[in-house]
Amino acid sequence: MMTQPPRDSAPDSSDDTSALDRRAFLGAAAKGAAALFVAPILVGCGGGGDVTGLGNKTGTTTPPTTNPPVTTTEPGKYYSRTVTVATGTFGYQVFVPNSAVAKPPYKVIVALGGSTSRGSDNNLQLLEVFGEYVSAHLTTHPTLVILPQLPGGDGAAARVAFYQIVPAAIAAVTAEWSCDTSRIYLTGGSMGGDISYELLFLMPTTFAAALICPGSCVPVTLDRLSSVSPFTTARAADMVAARVGNMPIQVFLGTSDTTGDPAVNGIGGSYITLTREIFTEFKKAGSPIIKTEYSTGHVGTWQTAYNDPNIMAWLYAQHR
Repeated sequence: MMTQPPRDSAPDSSDDTSALDRRAFLGAAAKGAAALFVAPILVGCGGGGDVTGLGNKTGTTTPPTTNPPVTTTEPGKYYSRTVTVATGTFGYQVFVPNSAVAKPPYKVIVALGGSTSRGSDNNLQLLEVFGEYVSAHLTTHPTLVILPQLPGGDGAAARVAFYQIVPAAIAAVTAEWSCDTSRIYLTGGSMGGDISYELLFLMPTTFAAALICPGSCVPVTLDRLSSVSPFTTARAADMVAARVGNMPIQVFLGTSDTTGDPAVNGIGGSYITLTREIFTEFKKAGSPIIKTEYSTGHVGTWQTAYNDPNIMAWLYAQHR
């Protein structure tokens, strides 16, 4: 298990655009957006994997110009914070980089963990997905990071709480620290990847870009915004794509990932098939989305993506 870091309490894309007529259910989606805050259903999963293989990228991108990392022995710090919303008081962590690495106004990453980081200890989210990456790069990571913890307990109630926690935490952090609000990014993996799509739907003008590694558009959550039935992953993805428009998004999957989303109303599948399906729907909608496939397992997907300096530099170059 990772040692707890120091804390301070103070391949092919489709261009076919004729497959779906979106108008019927997108109108209903716009009218019902607030419903997702009221009664969503929780699904998600954790998992295990390895870190192997090379990436296979689908989409287009210009390799960013990167600067050599600053060498410093002084780590950044985690600050423990709480936020009170309608459903209760919840903890989250804020990572602030060392001043030798970055100075305000800070770029901001909102990082969502997987199902195994759920709880109330305000610590588990530091040990997996992007929290794992930051905790391993305390002296060099250059952005402020908000790491909310998905509550435990009842799934539906936890998800409702999380939709309230994230915007409240962003508001509190950007008030306490000087931040560049045109450079707020979203990332998540596994269950955090699933919820990332929902937050993109709910907060389409907040984030400048997103890394999802991996995640799926969960139909049972998003179908409450549409009168179309039966609802499918493709329609859920189409709805999210319509909301985010041209937002830069990269999605990742591991071809050795055996983790599958639980069947939801008879709709389920592996992160491999679901990520490919979501990518196809986003491309049909005209999104500049990029898909990368690694020969990894579940955990290896985010570990490989986050440790690719070109991917991280691409993220930091995006702005609204």
